[in-house]
Amino acid sequence: MEVILEKIFKGIYIILGIIFLFLGIIGIVLPVLPTTPFVLLASFCLAKGSDRINNRFKKTKIYKEYILNFKDKGLTKKQKIRILFTADLMLLVSGYFVNNLHVRIFLLCLALIKTAVIFRLKTNMEETI
Repeated sequence: MEVILEKIFKGIYIILGIIFLFLGIIGIVLPVLPTTPFVLLASFCLAKGSDRINNRFKKTKIYKEYILNFKDKGLTKKQKIRILFTADLMLLVSGYFVNNLHVRIFLLCLALIKTAVIFRLKTNMEETI
């Protein structure tokens, strides 16, 4: 029974990894959708789901460009600004359409936490992107 559940969870991780990777690839083209967070989630899910798929993913240009740079060098100022802008834009749009004070307060807290986390990340001073 445990083996069956383990296979089910691995399958779920693989499916989620593929979905997050797809969203990350879309984010490369669309400026509204941030790429790095989705590729990071894809990497996490694929690592939990399958060693073979994870090893293949680690050989891709997307992994090398977004994950290794993020992990080794940090985000560039341009990447940080893009992440902050797009995430804040989405939170503002959500706050505009929601007519609930509690949800708006939650969205404001979420924006503040996100900003604090982004500022704490290592900054790569080489503007290569």
